[in-house]
Amino acid sequence: MTELKLKYNGSHKGIQTREEKIESVDPNSNLIGIHGEPGNARNICFILADGKWFFLNYAYLISGEYIPDDNRIILMFTSHIVELKGIFLENLFQELMNNLTKIIRVVDKRYLNDNNINISAVVEILITSKTN
Repeated sequence: MTELKLKYNGSHKGIQTREEKIESVDPNSNLIGIHGEPGNARNICFILADGKWFFLNYAYLISGEYIPDDNRIILMFTSHIVELKGIFLENLFQELMNNLTKIIRVVDKRYLNDNNINISAVVEILITSKTN
C-alpha cells in the first residue's frame, strides 16, 4: 500500500477570502459582471450612481421587458420594479433572461464613446418598491 502525505504550505491559491472578493470589484469598471458557474442561489446586484449597492434574488424575478425604441429594460420582481436605461441593451436582456448577470453598474454617459460601441451600458437604474 502506498502512503500519501500532503503538506500544507499556507497558500490558498485560487481561493479568495471574502475581503479579497470585495476588493476585486473595481468600482470604476464599466463592465457588467456575469455569474461564471451554474448555481442555485443567484442574485443580481445593482450599483447605483450614488454608490449604493442593491441586490435582488433571481428567484423573485417574475418577468422582464426589453423596449429597444426607448433603450430600456423593465424587470418585475415580486417586491420591486427595476428599470434600466442605456445603450445596446439587447445582449444584457438575454443575459438577464438566462440569470447570468451578477452585477450591473451605472456608467456615466460622458464616458461612453466609439471605443465601447456595441457593448451594453446602463446609464440609469431606477428601483421602485411595490409596497409604497
